[in-house]
Amino acid sequence: MKKLNLRVLSTLGSTVGGANTKVVTGHGTYCQQVGHNWVITVAINQNMTEQDMLLVDGYIDHECGHVRFTDWDVVKASYAAGSTVKHLTNILEDIRIEALIGLRYKGAAINLNRMVQKLCEGGDMWSMPSQGMGLTSLVSCFYLYGGRYHLLKQLAMKERSELAFSLLQGRVSPELHAKFVEGFVRLSKISSSQGALVLALDIVDWLNEAKEEEQQQKEQQQQQQQQQQQQQSDSEESEDEGDGADGDADGDAEGDDAEGETDGDAEGDDAEGDTDGDAQGDADSKSDGDAQGDADGESDGDAQGDADGESDDDAQGDADGESNGDAQGDAQGEADGDASGDTDSLNGTGNGPSEGDTPDRNWFDDCGDEIMPEDICSGVAKRMNARFEETYEPGTLDPFVDSMVLTRYMTPNKCQYEINQRAVQSAQTSLKKWCASFTTSKTTARTSGSKLNGRRLAGIPAGNLRVFEHSTRAKTPSAAVQIMLDTSGSMWPVTHQPAGVACASLVKALQGLKDFAVSVIQFNDDANLVHDWETRGQLSQLSWPNGCTETAQATFAAMGNLAHRKEDTKIVLILTDGYGDLRDVVPAAQEHGCVICAIRFGDGNEMLHGLAPELQPFCADLEHLPEMFAEVLQMVMGRK
Repeated sequence: MKKLNLRVLSTLGSTVGGANTKVVTGHGTYCQQVGHNWVITVAINQNMTEQDMLLVDGYIDHECGHVRFTDWDVVKASYAAGSTVKHLTNILEDIRIEALIGLRYKGAAINLNRMVQKLCEGGDMWSMPSQGMGLTSLVSCFYLYGGRYHLLKQLAMKERSELAFSLLQGRVSPELHAKFVEGFVRLSKISSSQGALVLALDIVDWLNEAKEEEQQQKEQQQQQQQQQQQQQSDSEESEDEGDGADGDADGDAEGDDAEGETDGDAEGDDAEGDTDGDAQGDADSKSDGDAQGDADGESDGDAQGDADGESDDDAQGDADGESNGDAQGDAQGEADGDASGDTDSLNGTGNGPSEGDTPDRNWFDDCGDEIMPEDICSGVAKRMNARFEETYEPGTLDPFVDSMVLTRYMTPNKCQYEINQRAVQSAQTSLKKWCASFTTSKTTARTSGSKLNGRRLAGIPAGNLRVFEHSTRAKTPSAAVQIMLDTSGSMWPVTHQPAGVACASLVKALQGLKDFAVSVIQFNDDANLVHDWETRGQLSQLSWPNGCTETAQATFAAMGNLAHRKEDTKIVLILTDGYGDLRDVVPAAQEHGCVICAIRFGDGNEMLHGLAPELQPFCADLEHLPEMFAEVLQMVMGRK
């Protein structure tokens, strides 16, 4: 995994927020106002990647847009107007200030576009609009997604924007939809934070109208459903009654038929019995045969007929009544249920979490309240902090986390230390001669160019066209020197004097050389930039010795201020009494293309740990300072 370059520290400081804006590194990401100044803190460590920096750069430019263009009194007024007004005002103001900062600084527009693309790739920042979302969140998406896609040209928002536009059009009446579209057109024309607040208030009014309209539609749907259910219930009751009557009638009719048949059979049996009895009586005994035949015939026939008639009547009647009623009732119930289901599905418009839709859990919390699209400031900060916690390794010296906050501290007062003019002249002469020794010129003849050699043109044979001069020069060595002046308490009471004189003299000497750039940081337990690369003139007033010596952390800050320079060599030159541990700093400096060296003052008993002895010579006398300084520079520039 490719680690971040310390150049990040310098680019963070070069913000578009203005002179009253400063970017520092820390363990959290937030923006706060301190007096009349703004401090943007970002959480970065050495294990984060360039992809993580997409969020960092976009966050900084977004906050700088707020610093430059947002009226904070209007923001307070939006807070007082309610959460919905506050949320919508923030959405509209974010789009407005990003458009302005992008017009003023093209790089900011690129950074913001890349940040939004990164957020959309993650998928957890802004959810896709859906039919199951609430009306307030849908309107918020309409302006948030649509504004970023159509007005800011952030193409990663295209799909979200198209979904939000389509869903809102199907969710509200044409009259209200025209009002929301009118608000979108107004969004492209607002020129102040007050304009964003006024538009947000109008949107809330339209939103309330849409909610009333939606509530009326729901009530109408409920009434229709109740009427359908009542009609269905009445229909089922009437059908059940008809089925029962039909069943009883069928059973009675069939029972009567069976009874008639049984009675007929019984009468036939009686007649047959009488005939048999008469015949038998004639053969044996007429009186006995008649009595026996009548008794047997009547008894068998009546019993059999009654039993068959009652059994067939009850069984057939009950079976017909129950089977006909149950079957017809079940069939009618299923048909009504299917019809009712189809009717409900048609009545559900599919435009939101109404009676026919299931609420989308991405847009509703556990309490059933709507979830608004996440604010870009807090959302990006939360993701940056999470990424920082994932990659940070506690207990290791991190050039981003452990770097001191570099404060710009420049006063109109002149430096209290006198400049050693002899040292200035000697150092300049030595370095000029040394640089000139690497500057060589060579002239050759070519067939084309911008400078014509007339004598060569007159003296050459015909056909030779190499009459143009071409000169080449060897590149003169250049260096950016970041001077670090130790102003800790250990420099008092004597050592600070020669170190201060050396610092003021070296600044004067390097300012007179066109191939060198110089900057000065004074440090103890803080790091203050007292002379920047573009500053001209005498060094400003320096602090008196005080506090602890935090050489390693201050060196990280110096490396960050040095990393963006274009010179051949980037040098950190420490003027100190020798207290400090650079064992973890030197490898990081080599990795990021910086060279650390030092000049020690005081008694010479202390040395910086982790730095080679030849790179930290001891200066016992300011008379030898020019030679010592030139020697150290030549050594670290690799030209000695």
